[in-house]
Amino acid sequence: PLFRRFARIQKLTGRVTGAMRQHIFLAMLFCRFVPAGRIVASANAGRNGYALRRFILFDLLAVTLWASYGALLGHFGGQALTRSSWVPLAIVAVVATLMIGAAPLLGLVSKLRARATA
Repeated sequence: PLFRRFARIQKLTGRVTGAMRQHIFLAMLFCRFVPAGRIVASANAGRNGYALRRFILFDLLAVTLWASYGALLGHFGGQALTRSSWVPLAIVAVVATLMIGAAPLLGLVSKLRARATA
């Protein structure tokens, strides 16, 4: 089982690396929104020998979009949530409940899939 998992991880890593090589701008953009993704995208660009000017251009575009998204989300979200003090608490409670409830369901789904393939 461990070797099968390792083989799946290698296959997935190969697919992700290929996609990042083919679509470097999208990789730079999407990795900007993932924690520690910027490091992965930058290392991938350096490893695959992308031109520095191209990398800087793509990174500037990606960081501009990312910063604009964060600023607009903070501005409009802050305006919407300042009108009521209980709304943020309710949102956090609902999201936490959904996440806590989803974890066992995801485990059940993976067990059912494993049984179906066996």
